[in-house]
Amino acid sequence: MECLADFPAWKIALEEPPELCQDLRQEGSLLCASLCAGCANSIQAGDWTTVKALGRELEEVAWEGLHSSPAWRDVTVTTRRVYAYSQFILAAVQAVKFQQEEDTDTNTSTQKRSSVVSTRLKECIRRIDMALLMGPPSIKGVANGLIEWAEQRLRPCKPEAAQFSTSRRRELRVKRPRPVEGLVGGLPRLACPSLHAFLEKHMVPQVPVILTQCMEHWPALRRWKDMDYLKEVAGERVVPVEVGSGTYMAGEGEGLEEDGAWGQELMPLGDFIDRYMTGAESGPESREGDASSGGPGGQTWADGGEVEAAGRKTGRRAYLAQHELFEQIPALQKDVWVPDYCALEVEGGEEALEEDGLVVTNAWFGPGGTVSPTHTDPYHNLLAQVVGSKAVRLFAPSESAFLYPCQGLLRNNSRVDPLRPDLARFPLFARARSQTCVLEEGEMLYIPPLWWHHIQALSPSFSVSFWWGRRREGADPAPG
Repeated sequence: MECLADFPAWKIALEEPPELCQDLRQEGSLLCASLCAGCANSIQAGDWTTVKALGRELEEVAWEGLHSSPAWRDVTVTTRRVYAYSQFILAAVQAVKFQQEEDTDTNTSTQKRSSVVSTRLKECIRRIDMALLMGPPSIKGVANGLIEWAEQRLRPCKPEAAQFSTSRRRELRVKRPRPVEGLVGGLPRLACPSLHAFLEKHMVPQVPVILTQCMEHWPALRRWKDMDYLKEVAGERVVPVEVGSGTYMAGEGEGLEEDGAWGQELMPLGDFIDRYMTGAESGPESREGDASSGGPGGQTWADGGEVEAAGRKTGRRAYLAQHELFEQIPALQKDVWVPDYCALEVEGGEEALEEDGLVVTNAWFGPGGTVSPTHTDPYHNLLAQVVGSKAVRLFAPSESAFLYPCQGLLRNNSRVDPLRPDLARFPLFARARSQTCVLEEGEMLYIPPLWWHHIQALSPSFSVSFWWGRRREGADPAPG
């Protein structure tokens, strides 16, 4: 049997305790320190039954610690390290069981054995993803190494039909949306402007613009319409998904309220696709064999009408929103390119994004009808539309007084829903001037810092946003 310690990533992941235990004792977390030490000793002794029991207890204590602080930013790095270590331990338990079954279970049928092995490895990947999502940034390299170890061994366990093959797929042509009521005053479109022109005519004066012919070389434009491709590359990876019912609406006082209950769920990307994108579980079945089905047996995007029908049927929507998916899953990052425009900078502003030159890349993946309520961002923003289309409404910073910003930490959010404004409550909104557009596949929208934007998916959609530059803070709007 191959030894986990022979693989550098596993060796590093399971050697955390000495320094971690010392930090825990200094912080007074004696129970966690004792559990970490017990796990380390049991691993060294090869007592994986005890490792599993102690690992689960450590997980429970660490999970409680993650949720005992008033906000995520208040959670200590040590607490996040403890949780990540608990996940590495429990992932190792599955890895050891996988190795034992590979070496000893020769009497079981190939199909049943493959199913058991697959279950072990999927649970291993799930645990490592939980460490990535909840642990500190310092574990990223180790976690990615563990994911690679598990995925290499999982690949032969998949049925042959599930192996990705471009020869049996055709791309889905997402239906062009109908004209959107109320979208007037469209934005200009420029075909791949020079860096100098973009800087001088748009970044410096902070003028929004749609850029065309800047994404034609992205593999994502060809690949991401195919749900089987996404599931093959990342279907087992755990991602945070916003799930709820109803739509956004304005709230009273300092915050926002929603028309329906919304919360975050962690689920494998493949489950999200099956439940909310293709309708494989809750919506109409995908068509097979025609030009929009992705080929025989392939899963593709349900069109906007199917998604809306599925949403009404289940009463639930879902949105993988503002998640650093490509940091978590480098295999998908290879399908997109950071635009050259993100290397440009304008003088002024406060601190940079952690370090100069950093570009924060987020994924926005969901069915038609998903909405990002009106808000501002403090950085330069390029929103790249890879699949589908979105209706965008922009308001200049000078319109802030008419948008009724929230107070406190949510002051970058508007209390007005521009799709159904309540002018009795927010009469000044009638004076707000907007610029609007439909962002189509293969286009990028430049949104300057502090510009208000409301975005609605007109079809199943996959977008990528790029933040860069120095942080900008806006002045509080004058009272109306």
